[in-house]
Amino acid sequence: MPLRRFHFLTLFATSGGQFCDGYVLGTIGAALPGVEHAMRCSDVWIGAIGSASLAGLFLGCLLVGPLTDRLGRRRLLRVNMPLFLILSIVQALTTSPLQLVLARICLGACLAADYVAGAAYLSEFAPRRLRGRFLAFMIIGWSAGYSMANIFGMFFTLHGTNGWRLCLFSSAIPAFVVMILRLFLPESPRWLMACNRPDEAQAVLDGCFPKDRVFVVQAVTKPDENWRAVFSPPWRVRLGVGIGFFVAQVVPYFCIGTFLPALFTALGVRDIYTGGIVFNLFLLIGSSSALWLVDRLTRRTFLIGSFTIAAALLTGVAFASYLPVLMTLVLFGLFALTLSAATSLEMVYLPELFPVNLRGVGVGIATACSRFGSVIGTFVLPVLMRVIGTPLTLGICVLFLVAGAGLCALWAPETQHEVL
Repeated sequence: MPLRRFHFLTLFATSGGQFCDGYVLGTIGAALPGVEHAMRCSDVWIGAIGSASLAGLFLGCLLVGPLTDRLGRRRLLRVNMPLFLILSIVQALTTSPLQLVLARICLGACLAADYVAGAAYLSEFAPRRLRGRFLAFMIIGWSAGYSMANIFGMFFTLHGTNGWRLCLFSSAIPAFVVMILRLFLPESPRWLMACNRPDEAQAVLDGCFPKDRVFVVQAVTKPDENWRAVFSPPWRVRLGVGIGFFVAQVVPYFCIGTFLPALFTALGVRDIYTGGIVFNLFLLIGSSSALWLVDRLTRRTFLIGSFTIAAALLTGVAFASYLPVLMTLVLFGLFALTLSAATSLEMVYLPELFPVNLRGVGVGIATACSRFGSVIGTFVLPVLMRVIGTPLTLGICVLFLVAGAGLCALWAPETQHEVL
């Protein structure tokens, strides 16, 4: 199928959601120092606030996964952004740690629709020859949002005691733009065919691609009939791979990103703002490089290689107290670049692991498990840094990366040319 204007609508509507997701997850890292001062939070509350949105993602993905296959992709994508916008405003008005934790949990639950339904939706519309790049672009959206949140957040928090409120409130702006874009999205024709609704699927194709002769070709099992099949062979092996590689990526990513200022201080980097800008700039470069890499490397090579390189770089960072500050920043930047490029596979590889009638639940379970790991990691990181020190804490993150490389080497299937 030729590349049409509608493809770009789906690309920006789904990637825009990822931008919002990255932005709201990134703002809390910049806002935490102001929140801690304003609300006089203990280490436990700081860990709870930092991990709250990830906890919401975990709970949301468990619910949204089956709903995506039962109710369709479009319905969830349209509903979540208005809720996201309202909650972005609510979190900025909170006056206690408990209120902020609850608001962030609800925000995280809203994000689940983008992680599950967004990836499934785009994978089912993207031309096969461009599927990898389209899905990798979602991670560029996420990284751009995460990086901009950290950079803007640092400047917001410099302006008075309520700068952290402005930082949290600002996530409502991109949410409004994406909400408007999603009003023009139709339902996925592949999902309609999975529900044995070929006439509706054909109507969607005729409306989206009026200049092309695009026809529906087959109907498959209803998505709500056999969703438990994701736990049967061969899908349970693929589910295990999806969970394992996702957890191994995001635990180091969120642990380090959420508490970046504290890590820089512990590692002897005095100018934490410059360090943060360098880190986030490399995040953007890494996610952008995935557009070039994703179709030039096999999925297995990309997975195993990125885990191995990231583990080696983070090991160097763990010994940063023996290195010049410039070398520490370089290692941190290269680590961010490598892991950011690899996170494109969360959007590319996960949907490719499952058939259309199991895609929502498979992606949902894998995402939920990854966020559960992130919740635990983000909650305990400030405690671990205080108890065992920064080098050993980073060493634990290295172990996750090494485990991810081993898992993928043993069991990850190659999916690059599979038909979705």
